[in-house]
Amino acid sequence: MEGNSVSSKAAVYFLISFRELCLVTLCLPLSSLLICFVTAYIFQQDEIHETHCRVYNVIPSISAITGVSPQRYLWRVCVAFHIGPRVVIASVYRTYYRMLLSQLPEAKNANTCRLLDVCYWLNMMEVGALCGVTYVSNRENYPFSWFSMCEYLIASANMAFHVTVMLDFPTEKMVVARGLPELLFNDYSLHWKKTE
Repeated sequence: MEGNSVSSKAAVYFLISFRELCLVTLCLPLSSLLICFVTAYIFQQDEIHETHCRVYNVIPSISAITGVSPQRYLWRVCVAFHIGPRVVIASVYRTYYRMLLSQLPEAKNANTCRLLDVCYWLNMMEVGALCGVTYVSNRENYPFSWFSMCEYLIASANMAFHVTVMLDFPTEKMVVARGLPELLFNDYSLHWKKTE
């Protein structure tokens, strides 16, 4: 009876595969970047190739293709939807590694937990920096095509890194629920009592 009363109180409001969440998080900036590149290249070629120093860039920078209208609005909306899941993903990684670290001897655990915290806050700084470069207007145009190429390489490497989240958590789900921890705990306790 007690198990039934707990299950009647539990409610799942939102459930999504963590893999699907990561795919959406990856596809938002990637697809918007491609759309911004193609449309800016077709319709605003002069604006995205010429720098402040009147030097022609062979490869327009990400800042140039996402800094012209209407592409800037598409980029800003996609980044806005991209930021929330990035914070969740960073927090999941932190919790996951903290759980793994709890199995280490106490002496190694303290130092490693500090490093884990440093990694987490560096990740948060990266998310904050992405917000900064997206929403704070940058009037500088950097000369020559090397900057643009490096900008694309860094953005691609960053997106590739975040693909690994799908490999680390292939079957996990993100759940927003009420009463679920008690339900899981009670089911585990019932299962434990049956096996004793």
